[in-house]
Amino acid sequence: TQVISTTESSVFFENGHLKFYFATGKANVAGNALEKADEILAAAKTGQVLGISGYTDSTGDAAANAKLSKERAAAVKDFLVKNGVPEAQLKLIKPTDSVGAVGKDQEGRRVEVYAIGKDDKEMPLAAAIGAAVGTAVDTTTNVVSDAAKVTVETTKDAGNAASDATAASAPK
Repeated sequence: TQVISTTESSVFFENGHLKFYFATGKANVAGNALEKADEILAAAKTGQVLGISGYTDSTGDAAANAKLSKERAAAVKDFLVKNGVPEAQLKLIKPTDSVGAVGKDQEGRRVEVYAIGKDDKEMPLAAAIGAAVGTAVDTTTNVVSDAAKVTVETTKDAGNAASDATAASAPK
């Protein structure tokens, strides 16, 4: 089980999406981002266009949240460019519902990167890589078992610092 900290940035790869989670009010990309980005960076090397979508939580000022969401998406875009993805292969896409699930603010404080087709619609990552290199790829490689679903940690006070330490040492 992956634990999302409320106080530290983190990155997870799940179901063909590279998910960047951010601490409240911050736009810093997590230090473990590069180790989690292998599949997305491999897709980009084949010429795959990647969509970048930012989300906000349901608390606080909506205008401030929208600004922060854009800053976070820009930070993720900069991370990808610094790691070899041509800017021409990156497209910022505003999600239909940009607010994360109410009551799960950590889900809202995220930016997702994923493969997109010519119509700017999401496509399975394995299929995107296969299409880009001209081979058939088994799309089941992007399926994540129920055991790997993300759970959200709620940090209410400094007494939960041990939970954050556990999250930092959890298998990646």
